[in-house]
Amino acid sequence: MAKLKYLFIAILALWMALYFQPLGRATDQPAQLTEAGHQLLERGQPAAAFHTWDKALKLYEQDRNSEGILGTKINQGLALSAMGQSPRVCSLLVEALSLDEWVCDLESPYTSTTEQRLTALLQNISSQPISALGLQSLGRHHTNFWEKRRGDLDPQSRRAEGGRP
Repeated sequence: MAKLKYLFIAILALWMALYFQPLGRATDQPAQLTEAGHQLLERGQPAAAFHTWDKALKLYEQDRNSEGILGTKINQGLALSAMGQSPRVCSLLVEALSLDEWVCDLESPYTSTTEQRLTALLQNISSQPISALGLQSLGRHHTNFWEKRRGDLDPQSRRAEGGRP
């Protein structure tokens, strides 16, 4: 009878181990984390959103999913921006897009050499739509920097410069 009891316990333990063991990460888990990060950001919790996207980033890196990695870093840039960490935003986007760090040097004067260097960099960027989104985020970051530097323009000045009122 004791042997039967131990056999039953062993079978039960094996069944529990198999039943409760994860069968592998679901392929949509990074996407779910991405969505959760957006919800956190919308609720005004950028730090929590950043950490949620960091979890998604690790999963995308494990899968070697370059589009997921880039998209997640763009999302992390949104969270950093919401937390007021402007220098980190630029560094993160520049790294994600495989650009040179000098792109973040907004203090240097814009010259024809700068334009040539930017043109050369842009020619090497992937033609994936997610890369265009990354460039758009980087451009928005630079625009925000200069608007803050000049002081918030009044609505008429923005309209005159082609911006939104």
